[in-house]
Amino acid sequence: MINHALAVQNFANSTLSKVDFDMSTMGNVAHDLPSEGAESAFKSIADSTLATIKSINLEDTVETAFGAMPGGQFIMVPIVDMIIHTWDLAKATGQNTTLDSGLCEIGYNVIVNVAPTGRERGAFGPEVIVPDTASFQDRMLGMSGRTP
Repeated sequence: MINHALAVQNFANSTLSKVDFDMSTMGNVAHDLPSEGAESAFKSIADSTLATIKSINLEDTVETAFGAMPGGQFIMVPIVDMIIHTWDLAKATGQNTTLDSGLCEIGYNVIVNVAPTGRERGAFGPEVIVPDTASFQDRMLGMSGRTP
């Protein structure tokens, strides 16, 4: 999960910087953690991504793995990735899986737009259908291919 989180941040930074990114690194996570340590590596790439965000016009269109979209819309994708993986880690470790409802509403509204392309590229499993009355958390998780 740590190597995936690092790859997602590199993907975000590269996309916003309009630098080529090798998408195969997103799934290639079975390698050692960075020598500087996971926390230091994540802080470094997150700081770099934040600096990139501050230096660009987020209304400008960027080419992404999910199609062309404004940079401000795109940056929500890696944020939602972190929200979903928070749930994954909580579930896998037997912790409380209830996420902030506001974050889940944002997450759902982002993922509903990128899920079809994400499925085509193998980023998400098939949609898990949830009731129309389901919470935004359950709708977001279902859209990402997870069973809430």
